Amino acid sequence: MNERKTKRIPLYQEVIDGLMEQIRTGAFSFDEPLCTEARLMDQHGISRITARRALDELESKGLIYRKRGIGCFVSRTAYENMNETATGELTAEPQSKLYAFVFPFEISHTGMSDAFTAANQVLMENGCFAAIYITKDEVENRGRTVLTKLQNMNVAGVAYYPSTGSYHLSFLDKLLFRRKSVVVLDVESHCPYVSSITSDNLGGSLMLMEHLTELGHRKIAYVSGVLPEMRSTVCDRYAGYLLGHEKAGLALNPDFITTDLADHFNSPQQNAAMMRELLTRYMQTGVTAILAENDCVAHKIIIICREMGLRVPEDISVCGFDNNEWAHALEQAEQPLTITTIAQDPTAMGREAARLLLENTGKPIHVASCVRLPVKLVVGSSTAAPRA
Repeated sequence: MNERKTKRIPLYQEVIDGLMEQIRTGAFSFDEPLCTEARLMDQHGISRITARRALDELESKGLIYRKRGIGCFVSRTAYENMNETATGELTAEPQSKLYAFVFPFEISHTGMSDAFTAANQVLMENGCFAAIYITKDEVENRGRTVLTKLQNMNVAGVAYYPSTGSYHLSFLDKLLFRRKSVVVLDVESHCPYVSSITSDNLGGSLMLMEHLTELGHRKIAYVSGVLPEMRSTVCDRYAGYLLGHEKAGLALNPDFITTDLADHFNSPQQNAAMMRELLTRYMQTGVTAILAENDCVAHKIIIICREMGLRVPEDISVCGFDNNEWAHALEQAEQPLTITTIAQDPTAMGREAARLLLENTGKPIHVASCVRLPVKLVVGSSTAAPRA
């Protein structure tokens, strides 16, 4: 039993301790929110009441202040006073025990929430802490900005989930040169000295293709919102679609491949119109199954199919990828449905991320590990044999 459990420290005090460590080590920016109630709930698996009590305690001590609708910020005056000794000299910077996890999206209700929870548990067992930074990248500017700030913060290491296939090597280099550990999440690092953890996306896509061909499908389409060259994970899934045809002895039809939906997803009307046009064309050319880039795209396809009067899987089968909330979003609908998909192991990803971060902290540049985690097929009710 670890020390925290032995002493029975209240949950809100654990949150306070984590935030205090983050403040004490300087792992924050005065211009960015230290946290929000929602982020604390997600990070620690606590209730809103517990998160609010922790923040109330810190606010009552003058260490933080709140901005409505934005979050909590560290008080510059309180921070400076906290780091001064009785003689007025600043204390020496301690060895940081804080690790930063940078994501381009809110991780609630996604596999990355499980990954962070697992990573945080391993770090806490080793006397360390973790903090989440959400960049909400659109053109990657925020990702670069956060990585730049982390270079000057007293963090021990960084786990970075890039928004595209580019993981900003020049920015990660500056962290590595200072012997901070770095792990890239989800995409595979092609740089020998940068560690990465990804899932077997190629193998997963091949599993889906084998599942569809074993059911008897011969005309299978591929639909993606991201061009394959933009992200290695998507490229691997696309490659699995292509190689799956070769493995099954099926002829490839370029008209069945659609990878240019990204520009339409931000406009629901345009997206729906394009999807209807796409599905109409597929049905006219005899397509009986669709392999979607991920569960979100698969869910969109199923919704449009229903609006068009197409039955899934009777008229057309649909597969996704990721086994996230989108794969089960239709379970409670009037027409219940689960999406056939590929399950990754986010808990294993989190544990591996924490292991690599701890293992490489303080080390000079060296040949790094690239971990590829196994996946498994999850057969839902969105696939069936094609109509005779």
